[in-house]
Amino acid sequence: MARSDDFFLSPTDTGDDREFRADKRTGSTVQPIIDGVATFQAMERAIAKATNTVHLSLWIFNPGTPLQARAEVNRTLAGRKAKHRAGTWGELLAIVAGLGVQVRILLNDFDAVLADLNHANNWRACQKLNALDARWGKGNLQTVVSMHDARSSLGGSVLASRAAAMLTRLNKGGWGAARTRVAGMPGLWPYLTVAPSGDRWALRTSPDWQLHPAAHHQKLCVVDRTTGFCGGLDVNTGRLATPSHLGRLWHDIQVKVDGAAAADLDRNFLGRWNTEAPLFNTVVGTAGPGGLAKPARPVAAVVPVPGSAVPPGPGPATAQLWRTLSTDSTFSPVPSVLRSDIRDGYRKAIGQANQYVYIENQYVRSPELADWLIARRSAKPQLKLIMVLPVAPEEVAGTIDPVTDHGLFLQHQVLAELRTAFGADLGLYSMVARSAAAGKHATNSAGSAQIYVHSKAMLVDDEWATVGSANTNPRSFQVDTEANIAWYDPAGVRAFRLTLWSELLGTSVKTLAGWTPADFVSRWQTIAAANSAKTGATAGTRQGFIVPHDPARFPGHEQSQIPDAFVEAFNPTDPEPEYVV
Repeated sequence: MARSDDFFLSPTDTGDDREFRADKRTGSTVQPIIDGVATFQAMERAIAKATNTVHLSLWIFNPGTPLQARAEVNRTLAGRKAKHRAGTWGELLAIVAGLGVQVRILLNDFDAVLADLNHANNWRACQKLNALDARWGKGNLQTVVSMHDARSSLGGSVLASRAAAMLTRLNKGGWGAARTRVAGMPGLWPYLTVAPSGDRWALRTSPDWQLHPAAHHQKLCVVDRTTGFCGGLDVNTGRLATPSHLGRLWHDIQVKVDGAAAADLDRNFLGRWNTEAPLFNTVVGTAGPGGLAKPARPVAAVVPVPGSAVPPGPGPATAQLWRTLSTDSTFSPVPSVLRSDIRDGYRKAIGQANQYVYIENQYVRSPELADWLIARRSAKPQLKLIMVLPVAPEEVAGTIDPVTDHGLFLQHQVLAELRTAFGADLGLYSMVARSAAAGKHATNSAGSAQIYVHSKAMLVDDEWATVGSANTNPRSFQVDTEANIAWYDPAGVRAFRLTLWSELLGTSVKTLAGWTPADFVSRWQTIAAANSAKTGATAGTRQGFIVPHDPARFPGHEQSQIPDAFVEAFNPTDPEPEYVV
């Protein structure tokens, strides 16, 4: 058994609230929460009880997402003498703000040309939250839509051609509709002007085309600096899944943390807020082309960061906040790395593995990850590796563009190298519904629709685990703003594994507790193979949701002109699934 200290990174803290790396926190309580409904219920309960602050950072957000603990939340609000009752997330946040709680929200901004629908949706979310604040929030609900500062001129020609193609859609329905549409997309404003006819949009002459290749991808919530949530879940209707997966075909994981680890998440949020809010205020302080109104309300740009230390609690875990943080590079199209905790932490944790490594992730595309796992397998020949990943990423349902194609290539290469090194001690699996698919789809497997694996988790030897927003790809390891919680708690990690595997494998915790690491892959393989053979009318008799993953199905093609760190930079054909504001 490795020592607790062997899994953690040394602190780096010069007082910079954005770039710090906190020390490990003893006495922590870390509670993994599996799937969206249970996660949202826990977050809603905590928010309803907030007395000082609620801080949310999300990649996407639908304020109209219905509450999952509505009755309990409204009982809590009634007990606090709130005048209103909540049915949605936006209403809950506004009501709590009206009680005097400072509610601050950071939403990612998307490249307005290459991810135009997500860009428009997050700005519309901001506008809806501004309206809710004016109605119930008393000025205490503040929202920032934040663009990562990285820029690249590499995609200038792509941006220009796509923007030209967008004009028809932007101008659809007459000048009034066209103005309304563009009013909610301030990222397009530098590229647009009113045509000489005065009744349609046109492209400016020789605009400065700048690709925005990076994103703020953190998905976290911190209440009163003492309770934090961190993981893979954004708040929208597409994430409302339960362990039965009878409704939403989505699988995800979040963790709830308390004490000093929650305070570290809060410091991370405020460090970002104090950097990003002034830039947001500049954007919303400028009217748009053709006399368009300012897109949103400015916010308080600087918020004091509490300096008091939070003492260790009584919990059994040692936890540490890991992050990825980057900034624009003057000399390279790829952003400069400021914090690579998640990459460094994965490498260190894998280096401690003796019996098994278990990974769930949306993307497994880091060549470095393969190198670390192969090196550890060489040192520990008994090491088993199990990975659960989507049948195929969301992007393959549309046109496979060069960025998607290169991402598929990277993943195929990583999995092929792991198969060579681990042989039969590697298990690759995906999740599918326990019913026959309604029709053909690119991501079906074993005759069923895939359950989309969006979780970002790794467990090592029933000792240590990490859950967060980071995918195992160069993008999350180097570029995007990410947050993971890593923790050491042998009893707690084992309980997490048993609960998680019970859902995926349809097997009781008691039975799973009798398995040994030497048998893990063969046990998984037996269940997955049997499930794969049950198709059509027999799909409902499967044991859990696991089927074998076929890495050869989407081999992709190398696109040498695309940096590995830019893969998944945007999805040019589809908005986030199920996301409608």
